[in-house]
Amino acid sequence: STKKITYLTKGIDQVAAGNFAAHLDEQKGGPLSASYQNFNQMTDQLAKTATLRNDFINQFSHEFRTPIASIQGFADLMQERELPKKERQAYLALISKEAHRLTNLSTNVLTLTTLESQTIVNHH
Repeated sequence: STKKITYLTKGIDQVAAGNFAAHLDEQKGGPLSASYQNFNQMTDQLAKTATLRNDFINQFSHEFRTPIASIQGFADLMQERELPKKERQAYLALISKEAHRLTNLSTNVLTLTTLESQTIVNHH
């Protein structure tokens, strides 16, 4: 019936607007109950993917901020006072190590983004 299609369409509109918690009552689906079930499976998967993505972004942000804070701290220390050559060399080595960490993090994210883009393109 038109009512059942309208219900499905409203659900699709909710997902298109970013609401992955949208859920259709499969009991009310009648001949469309299989479509309602597929819709619910889709929204469950989208919600899980969104959660994983958010967790990844939070973790990445933390991993990215840590070396930046370290670099900033050691650079500030080096500017504040005269340091013995040995101490200065140690700080510079730490700054270099943290800069390499940032480079590796950004390389990994670029690789991940590239792989994700290729996967999406290859599935269409």
